Amino acid sequence: MHIIGLRLTEDLEVERRLRPHSSPREEEDSSFPCAFYTVNFEHFLEDAIPWHWHRDVEIIEVTAGTLRVQSSKRSYTLDVGELCFINANTLHQILPAERGASCSFESCLFQPDLVSGGWGNILDTRYVSPLLDCRDLDLLPFTAENPRTKPVRGLLQTARTLSQDKEFAYEFDVRTQLTETWKLLCVEARPRLALRRTVDDRNEERIQAMLSYIQKNYTKKIGLAEIAGAAAISERECFRCFQKTLRVTPIHYLQNYRVRMAARRLLETDDTVLSISQSVGFTDNSYFGRIFQKYLHCSPSEFRKRNRAEE
Repeated sequence: MHIIGLRLTEDLEVERRLRPHSSPREEEDSSFPCAFYTVNFEHFLEDAIPWHWHRDVEIIEVTAGTLRVQSSKRSYTLDVGELCFINANTLHQILPAERGASCSFESCLFQPDLVSGGWGNILDTRYVSPLLDCRDLDLLPFTAENPRTKPVRGLLQTARTLSQDKEFAYEFDVRTQLTETWKLLCVEARPRLALRRTVDDRNEERIQAMLSYIQKNYTKKIGLAEIAGAAAISERECFRCFQKTLRVTPIHYLQNYRVRMAARRLLETDDTVLSISQSVGFTDNSYFGRIFQKYLHCSPSEFRKRNRAEE
């Protein structure tokens, strides 16, 4: 999974589920390729789960407030009880529909081969791969008016309960629930699959390459030229891609990411502010303080004192 997010220390279980490039099957405490978690935005230092992508498919259900799910192509606003399917490798972000509003959701992530049984068989070629390979099927909402929303919600809730109880051979029962869920997904997706539209994915591919570069090299001295080079494009095209897809500039994204990593170190270590600022790529401690204040609305020292006091 490729995600940039920052949670308060009491939300460490979600943090473990969202490690960069990880997937449920890679979790050290489980070899079952399916995971459930709950996200409450009151436990986040920001009002969003920022842009990310992962190899698993995901289905989320809004449990409080009103949620917005965005991909690089479309955006959906969902109320309590509504759901959204997020396809594998889809660049997306999740946030409250209104900034600062109370909002939470439950999520199920799983590997598609859990329901297909493996690559190349009839279940895969007829029902799984067509959905995964449809680049226009990045997000698929299930609204309150949709007659399939309630059955999907029930199947996922049963799967979650089975996964939590972990009775003998529960994996078979969870797989059954997810297989039934996938069957309803196939029915819901058929009209969009039938359109066979061709979508230009160059922007998203370039953005993913540049985000990966930033997340691997943010501790170093990098700028617009290096970020653009990661996708083999010009600096002008780099700027255009970020603005069009993420609605921020490349440098603002880099600064924001560095601040998140610094905030995490402020919570998890006793390193000095100067040491932390240098470790995340800032060469000027005063400049680091100004940028930190810009994004988190307090100084690094105030941030550490305030959040450690809440533990």
